[in-house]
Amino acid sequence: MNLTTILQTTSLALALSVPAATQEVAVTGVVKPIGAPVCAGATHELECTDVTLASAVIDLDALIGQNVRLTGKLTGAPCATLDVGASEPPVATLISCGNPVPGCGMRFRVGPSGVIGQYWLFYSPFSDVVPLSPQKGTLLLGNPFFLLASGLTFGDEAAVDIVLPSDTSLTGVEVFLQGARRDVGPVGPIQFSNAICFTILGPSPPCVSTDC
Repeated sequence: MNLTTILQTTSLALALSVPAATQEVAVTGVVKPIGAPVCAGATHELECTDVTLASAVIDLDALIGQNVRLTGKLTGAPCATLDVGASEPPVATLISCGNPVPGCGMRFRVGPSGVIGQYWLFYSPFSDVVPLSPQKGTLLLGNPFFLLASGLTFGDEAAVDIVLPSDTSLTGVEVFLQGARRDVGPVGPIQFSNAICFTILGPSPPCVSTDC
């Protein structure tokens, strides 16, 4: 799939129910130390998101570099800070490989899949924090966001391959992506993955393997 076509995709109009700030929410992401401590009490953040983290009961240092599903209380402005009460392995994951260089290919894997499942892959030029429910997780993309790919899976992760157009004017463009998945037969809830992001590089770096 060519990114030129992708960029022309119509934005999805989804009605999302946002819980109150005092309700428990869940969010999936890769934990890292906070870059700039602008949120009072926050010590960590989730990669490629606006979510900052604090906890009096979970050792967040022990989770650095891990993709985890965190639950807790989310506060609002000026920061989306999650007071983490529990962590567990993610129920939905998104990984990528390849080099974001014009003319190069990239692969995105959304999963896991049951015997039969459905998957979605979305992208946006922005990030945001839109809690859905503790079961579904949190939408981490800003509005507008677009459908990149969707389909059925059969006991394996979905692999989505794209080729970035050979257009150097895309250099510096930032892209945020998030996946979602659910089991089919019976139909289970849609569950949102971690977010990933990249900035399209200049034309000099080489293409790299998309074998992931």
